[in-house]
Amino acid sequence: MNKKIDILGSCVSRDPFAMFDHDYEINSYFARTNIISLASNSMNISIHRISLESNFQKRCVYNDLNKLFFKNVKETEAYRC
Repeated sequence: MNKKIDILGSCVSRDPFAMFDHDYEINSYFARTNIISLASNSMNISIHRISLESNFQKRCVYNDLNKLFFKNVKETEAYRC
């Protein structure tokens, strides 16, 4: 059975999981954010108010502005060390 993990980082953090055989499954990937942003207050903005063509970029901005990384970690069954 694969261990589910959450990744906070960039493609450099995520891509090694595609390069090697392992028993991990990427549960969630939070890109283009940083610790300072995560420690800031949430803006509680709707994803529909974010005017970007790329769905990936739209999700990144939405997750960052709403500070969803820690909520996701608490609520999912991702592997914890």
